[in-house]
Amino acid sequence: NGTAGGSAIFNTATPVNLSALSIPNGLLGGTAAVSAGSFNWRGGTVSVPSLSVTGTTTLLGVSGGLQWHQFSGTAWSFGTATTWEDGTIVGLGAGSTIINPIGGTWDLQGAASVAGLTGSSVSNAGTLRMVGSTSDFNVSDSSFANSGTLRLRIGGTGVGQFDRVLVGGSVTLGGTLTVE
Repeated sequence: NGTAGGSAIFNTATPVNLSALSIPNGLLGGTAAVSAGSFNWRGGTVSVPSLSVTGTTTLLGVSGGLQWHQFSGTAWSFGTATTWEDGTIVGLGAGSTIINPIGGTWDLQGAASVAGLTGSSVSNAGTLRMVGSTSDFNVSDSSFANSGTLRLRIGGTGVGQFDRVLVGGSVTLGGTLTVE
C-alpha cells in the first residue's frame, strides 16, 4: 500500500507494484512502471511511463488540478471500475494510449478531457458511460476508438440536455451504442 498526503512527491526509478495507491495531491512521477490494485488520485500531476490499475480507479479534478502527462509510446490501463470526474489528461505523447480494457467501466462525470498529441489514442473496449448531469468527453488532437459499449443520454435537443463525445482526431466506432 502507498498513501501520500498534502503536497506529496512520489518518484520511482524502479518498477513499483502496490496493492493500493492513494494520492490526494502532489506528484506521482519517475521513469519506471507503476502497477496498483487500486488507485485514488485527487489533484497534482501524474507523470510515469506506464500505469496499470487492475482494480478500481478514482480520478478527481479539483480546482482545475487534474494534470496527467504521458511519455511517447506508453500505455495507461485503468482497471475494472473507473470514476473520472472533471479534469484533463495532458501531454499524451505520440504513440501513447489510454485504455479502458474489456470488462472495464468508465463513469465520466462533468467535463473529462484528453489533450494529446497527434498519433496518441484513447481506446474503450469496456463500457464508457456518462453519469450525473449531462457530460462532455473531449478528446482533442487524439484518436478515439470504441469497440465496447458507449452509453449516452439524451434529455432534449437544447445545449446541456444531452451527452457528447467530442473528438479532434480520427474516430473508429464499433461495439454497441446505448442511448438512454
